[in-house]
Amino acid sequence: HVHRFNGLNVELSGNDGLHAEACAIGNMVMALGPQARLKKLSVQGGMTGMAEDHVCTPCGKCRQFIAEFAAPDMKVVSVSETQMEAEAS
Repeated sequence: HVHRFNGLNVELSGNDGLHAEACAIGNMVMALGPQARLKKLSVQGGMTGMAEDHVCTPCGKCRQFIAEFAAPDMKVVSVSETQMEAEAS
């Protein structure tokens, strides 16, 4: 069975805030418990309106968070408005 969990960035002034990856993983853990493991994570974002479109990838803190809940064969897919790239985590 496929489960989908959404996340979003919550920006705070003068602080790191909450990143979408951590938010989505938190939603997964709330619904399925701490034993739940990620098989795929999609990250959408990046800088638009520039001459070149940039793909957004998870930061170091989010990569660690992802690693804590990753299934052995987990994939991270990063997309922007016009580009898609897959990376193994």
